[in-house]
Amino acid sequence: RAGPRTLPLARQLLGLWRSRSLPAAERALRCTATLAELLLDFLPLDEAPPLDPVYPANARERWWAMERKLRGMLDRGIELEDIARLAGMSVRTTIRACKAATGTTPVRRVKDLRLTGAHSLLQYSDLPVTEIALQVGYSRVQELSRDIKLRYGVTPRELRKRGEMGVDAPAARGDRLHDADI
Repeated sequence: RAGPRTLPLARQLLGLWRSRSLPAAERALRCTATLAELLLDFLPLDEAPPLDPVYPANARERWWAMERKLRGMLDRGIELEDIARLAGMSVRTTIRACKAATGTTPVRRVKDLRLTGAHSLLQYSDLPVTEIALQVGYSRVQELSRDIKLRYGVTPRELRKRGEMGVDAPAARGDRLHDADI
């Protein structure tokens, strides 16, 4: 079922997709973000039953709204308490809302967002890996390289080469990262 923002978001996505005025990496990231918002408009979040009587019915919706903000803050150190404060929920409710919305914990979700951003930048930009690491919130390029290798089974250099050759990147190899890795 379409939401109230479906048509404007679809038009925005199409415009971004067709645009040649933006650098490829920025265009890809904006398309991804707009597509995520478009998908969120289709999710029946208000109809999903709460996990338990104490669980706020709108917590998942609040998680997705908070995640949109979070995507713009990935270059900073983000603690679980910061995420909860940004969502306007307690830490426990934030964890439960994130698990209900994404199937994972907030800490792992931040890691996923960082790796997805790094993946896109490696494939669609010429930025040095060190700059990419800083842009997505890694203080050390070695940590990013390790996490990319764990997630995709290739090094950042190999991932970039695949992007230059127009070869699809390997699929993520499951959840091999742990909360302690953030």
